[in-house]
Amino acid sequence: MDNSSRVGFSTTVIGRSLDLGRLAVLEPEIIELCGYSAAQWPSVRAQVERLGIPVGLHCPLPFEGFVPYFDITGPDPSRQEEAFALVRETLRAAHEVKAQYVVVHFPSVLRGPLAGNAAPESRREEALRSARRLSELSRQYGVAVLLENVGPNPYLYLGEHFTWLFGQVPELRMCLDFGHAHVLPGTEDVYRFAEQVAPFVVGLHVYNATRDGYRVGFHDAPLAEHNPEEGWMDLSTLLASVARRSSVPHLVFEYSEDCGQDAAAVRRGVEHWIATWRRLCREGI
Repeated sequence: MDNSSRVGFSTTVIGRSLDLGRLAVLEPEIIELCGYSAAQWPSVRAQVERLGIPVGLHCPLPFEGFVPYFDITGPDPSRQEEAFALVRETLRAAHEVKAQYVVVHFPSVLRGPLAGNAAPESRREEALRSARRLSELSRQYGVAVLLENVGPNPYLYLGEHFTWLFGQVPELRMCLDFGHAHVLPGTEDVYRFAEQVAPFVVGLHVYNATRDGYRVGFHDAPLAEHNPEEGWMDLSTLLASVARRSSVPHLVFEYSEDCGQDAAAVRRGVEHWIATWRRLCREGI
């Protein structure tokens, strides 16, 4: 682990406010843009240029409303093409602002009947074809594409599945979302998952979550006093595990503005985890 990791915030921290100055006062080294519409994009783009702070983009952007599905690995061909259209639009926007990367959820979220009963090997081959398409789009637009682990998906969910995928498509790398790995039912625990994928991780999304309290699209700020014995993730262990195995250029806090937690506790928690991460970077632990 080296000392070049940028620490920053997602625009979820300010409720996707159009005033990026609210993030700038936190002195981020990178800002991850998320959730802006086409009408809002010119203002966001102008602020990015004025502030001069490096940015990443979270697909889809620009986009109006809520994405009901994002079937980037199928199995429905029409839905898959809709997902790739959103990726291309995000990459175009990223190219405009000289973004460091674009985060793309991967694989498709498949619940109930959508999961089907196909052979796991065939579904993973479909995912591999999607990953190769993303790699080509990354090359075409000149912007790194980071795959962010999501689920459930009964065919691609273990750490070993992702390590196989990155071995096949080495141009792609990962944005590891600890919370997604922690709350998914029926999978390996987040600590084992993080250990396996760590060599391919170049971005981290940091917040905290319990399996009982997690809500899709809503993230709790990572407080210093969160106790793993109460179901919270042990972020000290997770950050150290990744730091031992990879050099991570970007760590982004991705908690929700309306998390309902005490503002002072949130501030202390962020400061605590920044200091912890900086120590890991410095010591190479």
